Amino acid sequence: MLSRTGQEVKLFAVSPNGTRTEMTNETEQPAGIKKNLLRVPAKNRVKALGLVAKMTIKKLFNREYNERHEFMNLVYDIHHIELEFNGRTLQLPFGGDLWFMLYHQVFVKNQYDLNAENTVGKTFVDAGANLGAFSIFAACMGARKVYAFEPVKETFEALKTNIQACGFQDVIIPVNKGLGRDNFVATVKYDYSGDGGASIVTTGNTREHEHKNTQEIEVVTLDSFLKGDKVDLIKADVEGYEASVFVGASKTIAAYAPVLDFSAYHKADDTTALPELINSIHSGYSCNVREYYEKVLYCHVEGSK
Repeated sequence: MLSRTGQEVKLFAVSPNGTRTEMTNETEQPAGIKKNLLRVPAKNRVKALGLVAKMTIKKLFNREYNERHEFMNLVYDIHHIELEFNGRTLQLPFGGDLWFMLYHQVFVKNQYDLNAENTVGKTFVDAGANLGAFSIFAACMGARKVYAFEPVKETFEALKTNIQACGFQDVIIPVNKGLGRDNFVATVKYDYSGDGGASIVTTGNTREHEHKNTQEIEVVTLDSFLKGDKVDLIKADVEGYEASVFVGASKTIAAYAPVLDFSAYHKADDTTALPELINSIHSGYSCNVREYYEKVLYCHVEGSK
């Protein structure tokens, strides 16, 4: 398969015995439970039926997330995921079926619009690194260094393992902290390791359901972490916390005018309020909505893209 920008990319589910199954259609993974139940290998069927029963009950409370991911891993008998991109074969031990979505979002659709000009030899910040899809993609595209911030401990451990398995220890620096407007201890809520919907508990921060887990995390400002060092691009997907990340990076933004590449769909006024905030820190930013997968704002000062 070719990505939106022309690179060859393939995704494989690898079973415990080493069998590789190429995922060729982005609609395969989200297919209905009944359809996928027919595809479960015989050795996994009893467990799969048990998970379906649990999902049926938990769906009443919108709490079937763990079981849904475990079920999909049984369908494809996943031991790990392999991703082929531009001549590299990347092993991804943690994440299982979550990579089906991340693969299309980051590698195929190139949601954050990386290219040689804005990536090769550059230093990036990945706020909300999750399992490492963006950081790994940036490293593949030639980034010199990526600071990957992931505050949830279980997800952070998976991130570190994926970085090491891909051989990017010298490029991607995992940081077990969240980014915000101040340095403090916060509570994050989440359902499972790799939960892309994990979010910091704040006043008025409500979600569609109550998360199963909470955890205390350390939040720091990007300015205090970098101590004046330059970065070229800040990617942020932090479940509505983007404004706080930029306020905490105001000195860095004012000094270096990095590209700001971030999710713009968590709040109704993201596409207006966030560009206004950014330009109050450093005037001259041009912000464009790009919706190759999810809605993203790509903001740059002329000459910085």
